[in-house]
Amino acid sequence: MRRRSRSGAHRWKRLVERLGLDREAVPFAVLVTFLLLVLVTGGSSREDVQSLVVLLPAAVLCCGVALWGLRAEHLRRYRGLAALLGAILVLVVLHMVPLPPALWHALPGRELVAQQDRLLGFGEVWRPISLVPEGAANVLYGLAVPVAVFLLGIRLSQDRLRQLVPVLLVLGAISGCWAVLQFAGGLDSVFYTYRVSNPDVATGAFANRNHQAVFLALLYPMLGAFAAGPSRDGGVARAKRLGSLALGLFLFPLILGGGSRIGLFAALLGILFGGLLYVTSTARRLRERRKEGGALRRGLIVAAVLLVSAIVIASVTYKGVSFDRLMQASATQELRLKVWPLIWKQSGDYFPVGSGAGSFAPVFQLAEPDQILRPTYLNRAHNEFLEILLTAGLPGMLLLAAGFIMVLNYGRQALMRGRHARVAQCGVAVIILLVLGSITDYPIRTPILSSVLVIASLWAAAVEAEVRGGAKRPDDRSDSAEQ
Repeated sequence: MRRRSRSGAHRWKRLVERLGLDREAVPFAVLVTFLLLVLVTGGSSREDVQSLVVLLPAAVLCCGVALWGLRAEHLRRYRGLAALLGAILVLVVLHMVPLPPALWHALPGRELVAQQDRLLGFGEVWRPISLVPEGAANVLYGLAVPVAVFLLGIRLSQDRLRQLVPVLLVLGAISGCWAVLQFAGGLDSVFYTYRVSNPDVATGAFANRNHQAVFLALLYPMLGAFAAGPSRDGGVARAKRLGSLALGLFLFPLILGGGSRIGLFAALLGILFGGLLYVTSTARRLRERRKEGGALRRGLIVAAVLLVSAIVIASVTYKGVSFDRLMQASATQELRLKVWPLIWKQSGDYFPVGSGAGSFAPVFQLAEPDQILRPTYLNRAHNEFLEILLTAGLPGMLLLAAGFIMVLNYGRQALMRGRHARVAQCGVAVIILLVLGSITDYPIRTPILSSVLVIASLWAAAVEAEVRGGAKRPDDRSDSAEQ
């Protein structure tokens, strides 16, 4: 069997060489294809979305493809991210392991269930940590999407990872065009693909307008990094700058028209990040070529004029939705302000273990006061940090703190490398924007944005991975080039 396996691997290697492909061509092609599938099917955080029937098995299949040919050196280069992701998986699995009745009853917040067991005569029942075991199973299954992106991504060289920047820009442009089609089709447009959505505004590939707005806002740092990318052909470089400017101007009215406050703020911050990435990456070249520097200043003036025009046009076209929502609190915002103190208090009842992965909605309903009852239910805390505290307890907060420390370290290293760490800086900026969006919503709960988070983390870790990699592999000859 071993001899036959080596023969098969040798034939595969010869086929790849005959087609003129490098060894990363397959995982890169699979990753790009999978990201397109995620865009089409992964725009909702709900666990009952029908498209998950296609997405999740495909994610598991991609995990298998990624594991085939995965080597220890791939994990070593990103061992910090691998350890963090592995710890998250282990924590969710532990929440699904049945515990002895005596130990389970000793956990905080289980008194009501234990009392029901006694009244119903269930006897000594072994139960897992999660009060909603099927919810924990759904969380574990859903993690297959970011895990697949991670396993495929760590097999790529730094050059290949940088090529994911234009890939995500294309996916963002598709979601933007999707939103335009929704707006043109009206409330009954067939381009609204999710049953539970915001049909009064254009949501693109997402079910939630906030998630669409945050996704589009994430593209601005990528546009800055893409436009500043070096090119031997001056015409190609100018085309990249003009294309980035055009896409940025196209996206902003869509963000504004969605009526998302957090999306609008993230977009403004994203534009700042993108501008800083572009200016700092090209400052040296502009000093060497003053004529191009004058062209840049003129281009910035034109971009500012066009951006202001886009804001005015969008505010008229969309009847100032975002501005109205900025001036007055919506019912949803008022509800968040009411439930956050309740969730904070309820978190103490389950601390330090938590109520379990995937248990937020049923657990919150146990303590939901009558004065905030509505025909609909609160499916998320609309604050990622509070939801992690309630469901994952102290272990979840420790993992969250570890992630913050890791990002700070990546940001420090990227700043030290300056313009040579352009895409690493872009990755840190994307993570910051996702964290910002998670304060009042739950963007990373969607498969699309969880995939973007993983890719941004790989970008951010690029500098450290390069240093840890030591001697470069033959296909990583340009690791020392601009990141």
